[in-house]
Amino acid sequence: MPIDIPEYKIALYLREKGYISDENILLDCVLKVERRWVTDGLVDYEILDALAYCYGFMYKVVYDAHLMINSNIESCPLCDTLHKNLQINYNLLGIPDCMMISNSIRTKQISLKSLQSKEVIEKKVNINDELVNKAVKRYKIKKDNNDIQFNTNDLVQFGKNLLKMAKKVLEKDGYHLPMVFLFDKNNQIILYKMITPENKSDKFIMIQQIANDVKRTGAEGIIFLCESWVTTDIESYLKGIPTELHKEKKECLAVHIASKSMINTSFTSFFRRNKLGKIIFDEIEEDNVVNSGMLTPIIKIWNS
Repeated sequence: MPIDIPEYKIALYLREKGYISDENILLDCVLKVERRWVTDGLVDYEILDALAYCYGFMYKVVYDAHLMINSNIESCPLCDTLHKNLQINYNLLGIPDCMMISNSIRTKQISLKSLQSKEVIEKKVNINDELVNKAVKRYKIKKDNNDIQFNTNDLVQFGKNLLKMAKKVLEKDGYHLPMVFLFDKNNQIILYKMITPENKSDKFIMIQQIANDVKRTGAEGIIFLCESWVTTDIESYLKGIPTELHKEKKECLAVHIASKSMINTSFTSFFRRNKLGKIIFDEIEEDNVVNSGMLTPIIKIWNS
């Protein structure tokens, strides 16, 4: 395949040859096109990734050798001072951060409906005291309210408190953006994101990106908060009609909690809007049985 061929032409070719079905297009599926350098002996690996793995493996061998003789590798005169001086931390794989290249950099995501390329754009937001005080005032939060305290190491309790806080935001603003929290093995937050998907293909791409974050950071817990529609109209769903246009549907706020240690809990609060636009919530429902399908890429990483 020519290296300069546009990705959308690849999608068109696969459509014409029947590799992409009408159902794939109807459901707004995403085509992933990845370009990589390979060699005959490692056809499933990008060459630079394979070299980074070799570096990481050798690093762990040398690190263990220093431990066996009670020596601190950081004080060794032969240590890799380049990365030490640049303060580049080694991740869980033993690879310097400069070698950690996500396959998303060399991958294009294409909507099969529009043939438009999709990209994840991230923007960092610094949470400061001024921002917190504005939120406290806007949403009428009482700081001594135990229901919205987040200084807990219990992921399930954190998620439940998060949903209660989200209900206040939804009541005030009329909507709530999806939020993702990643936690380390001690249940401390290591990454927080707000995401703005516009359709199913956007959601798929963003969840894949979050899975990459889990792999990169070694996160062992995740909490995902979103506003969504739930349908019982299977016929409309199979036709690819967006859930918000179904006849039999309900809106809800939901928090999905999962961890590498097998926590699997969801809290859901269904709601309706009256004629004046006021939001009326049902009681919070808890589910410890059904896995959230959107977290499947993260679960696969933990099980690998």
